[in-house]
Amino acid sequence: SIFYANQIEAFSKQTKDENLLERAYSLLADYNGIISDYIKSKEFYEWAIQINLELQDTVDYAKNLFNLGLTHDYLGDYITALNYYQQALSIAEGQNNKLDIADILGNIAVLYSNQEDYEKSINFLQKGLKINKQLENKETISMSLGNLGAVYHDLSTQKKDSSMLLKALDYYEQALKIQNELDDKNSVAW
Repeated sequence: SIFYANQIEAFSKQTKDENLLERAYSLLADYNGIISDYIKSKEFYEWAIQINLELQDTVDYAKNLFNLGLTHDYLGDYITALNYYQQALSIAEGQNNKLDIADILGNIAVLYSNQEDYEKSINFLQKGLKINKQLENKETISMSLGNLGAVYHDLSTQKKDSSMLLKALDYYEQALKIQNELDDKNSVAW
């Protein structure tokens, strides 16, 4: 895929096709993220975002902002990651794109969990869970419930509070029930 992305980049520069060039940069950013070259990934997302702005392409702009946030998250630059997530969230909300809103809320929750700010993490996870329930997507509902279980488990350890552990178990059991209904053996093993 890197070969084709490089070919697309060269062709789009030759033909001055900005839409195609943005797509090439996004693909190259994705590829570099997959191989954990986050600095290069960040650079390609930034180039893609510049083209999105020039073309006034809000859909791909929001996706690239989200992915740039994710890249900064992987780099441990949580403040910058949160900034990009919030920008992407604002666009998704403006477009009433509930699936993207729930996804972004989940990533913001993970960011806060990684910083051991479990209360904020729970708040964002619950907002995402509410949207996932509206969408009636059992896979994302199960994932949200499992993530809530994990955060409550971490919170119980941090606060040495067994009532939080009981909440964690409740969320885990709800997630497990859905995973069994979906016959999702991979997630059940998780």
